[in-house]
Parts: sequence; structure tokens; C-alpha cells
Amino acid sequence: MITDHELDTIRSASVSRRSIFKGAGVAAGLTIFWKTGATAQNATPETTPVPPARPMPPTSLDAYVRINEDGTATVLTGKIEYGQGIQTGFVQIIAEELSLPFESVTAVMGQTDTAPFDIGTFGSLSTQFTGPRLRQAGAGMRLWLLDLGAQQLQLDVSEVGLVDGTVASLTDPSMSVTYAELAAGQQTAMELDPNVALKDPATYTMIGASVPRPDVSQKVNGSMIYGIDATVEGMVWGKIVRPTGFGFTLSEIDFSAAESMPGVVGTFRDGDFAGIAAETLQQVEAAHAAVTATWVDPQSPITSENIHDSIVETADAGRQLGVEESEDESATPPPAPEIANPIQLTFKAPYVCHTPIEPRTSLVQITPERVDVYASTQDP
Repeated sequence: MITDHELDTIRSASVSRRSIFKGAGVAAGLTIFWKTGATAQNATPETTPVPPARPMPPTSLDAYVRINEDGTATVLTGKIEYGQGIQTGFVQIIAEELSLPFESVTAVMGQTDTAPFDIGTFGSLSTQFTGPRLRQAGAGMRLWLLDLGAQQLQLDVSEVGLVDGTVASLTDPSMSVTYAELAAGQQTAMELDPNVALKDPATYTMIGASVPRPDVSQKVNGSMIYGIDATVEGMVWGKIVRPTGFGFTLSEIDFSAAESMPGVVGTFRDGDFAGIAAETLQQVEAAHAAVTATWVDPQSPITSENIHDSIVETADAGRQLGVEESEDESATPPPAPEIANPIQLTFKAPYVCHTPIEPRTSLVQITPERVDVYASTQDP
């Protein structure tokens, strides 16, 4: 179920106060809910619990799909939708395998107390790697529903089919039972099967169909919830004092003028990381503008003009695609295949930062029982 490429992308992770705010996220169009088992009770900077390394995506069918009390279905994924359309695609996959209308399937994305860990949303991996897992989950649940329905209707499983949220007799459609009656809230206790019989593409009615993307209307009418929209009772607003250039170090910072301004509740510095907090967004914006900082330029020799040459000069030898690397470092690599008419082209593009247009934010709520984090991130 997990490919070598996926395993290469799974990274160990730890959580710190600085990493939460500095790495509040790469672009995201959703509020992400993240929960850690570490408790704040009796914790000190020296003893703050560190979560274990992140697990691999689960192989349980129930981690990805469930039948709701009303007979609709929910698809669960650790991926997030930030404009690439995977929310729509994932819903179509499950709707297709379960023979449900598009509107009868909803997606829960990136909510780590509900959805499975799914590596992160990057590299165009979502449809390529999560898509097949969801198809396996949907197909497995389809077979499970058919089996449950056949038992309920006292028919052979070959005599029933899925029709718009029901399991019905193929010869007498009046003999049917709804998904809600069969499976609402139940667990299949099944594992994903890479060899499960998938629906025949010739019978597709949902995959490949043009359906309205649910995220687009919310973006147009302003109802989309972003990380910065999250609020909890008693929260304060924080703002980071950013360096004036890449790699700059913080020499001096003066919070004195800001600390006397209305609503300011505190300031913070840890090395090159500094910030300020206030009771409202407007107050922290005003106070942030009153902070003065002196940054030291590392005088990097790399510029926009020479960065391409620098990358070429510092590149390693690379390796030939499709050829296994030898553990013997002294081994002679196989000769590259002959190319009859070689063509050499050079393409250059500006060096740009992968940065979201929304403000990157994290909201942390700490209670004795749990820590909740609402963050703008591709990697909950």
C-alpha cells in the first residue's frame, strides 16, 4: 500500500514553540485542527513532551471512509485543499465506488483528530498516491455493503447492486435496504486490499464528470475559513518581527515603545526569533509597527544575478535515472546510453519563494487535557 517514494517523504517531527510559529505553514486554504497527546500540565521548557515520529499512513479501510447516520458517506484524508481541486477529486472517487451522488459525500481534510496521517500535501502526490488508497477503501466498502445488503435481503451477493445509497435486488428494485440501515456508524474492520476489484471504468458516472467544486463558491462569496479566521475564547494576537533579508541575524531589538501601547500583553525574543502579542489584531499591528530592530546582513555572495551559476557550480554529479546505485563507492558507473542527435537547452526562471497569499498563522489553545492547534499549513 505504501510506495518507496512515499516512504522517502515521511519525515520524523518534533514540536516546539518556535517551530509552531516559524513554520506555521506553507500555503493553505483551510483551518487545520491539530492535536498532540502531550499535555501542558506540569510542563517546563526542559520537560515539554515531544511527540513521537510520525507514523505511516494507516492501512485500515475505516481510517478513510465511513457511512453516516443519514446514509451519506464521509471521506477522511490528511491532505488539505488549497486550490488544487483534490477535495472534489477525492469525493468523486468515493461517490463512484459507492454509487452515491456527489452531494452525498463530504470530505474531512487535515483534521488530525479525525482524519488519518497522510504524509502532507506537496509534490503533486495527493491524487497519485492517496487517490489509489481511497479507491481501495471505497471498493472495499462497496463489497462490504453488498455483502451486508445481500444478507439482509436474503439474497446471494451476485443478485444485488448499489443504487443511490441503497443495496437493491437486481431483478426487483423494490427489494432494497439503505446504507444507513445497514452500516451507519459501523466499522468494517477491514484492511485496504491492493487487489480489490475496482469498479469498471466503462461504468463510471462520477469520475470524469464535471461537477461544481465545493471550495470555489466559498472563496467567491467570502465564507471560506482560513487559518487567520480561527478564534477561541480569551485568545491574544501575536505577530513575528521579521528580518529584512534572507539569513539576516538579529543584533538588537527595542520593544519599549510598543510595550506601552494599548492592549499589548507581552514581547518575546529567542535568538533571531522575536515577536509581540496584544489583545486584538489591530492593537498588535500598531504595536508591531513601533518595534525597532537592527539586523545583521550576512553579506552572502549569492545574488539574483548569479544564483543560477552558483547552483550549477555546487551541484553534485547526480545519478543516471533507472540505474540502481552501487554500495561500492569505487565502482565504475555504467556508460550512459548513446544519443543519436543530442540537443542541449538551458531554461532559467526567477528564484522565487513558495509563499501563500494568506497570512500564515497558528492559533494554539492549551488546556490540562490537550493542545489544539489551528494552523495554515500543508502539513498538519
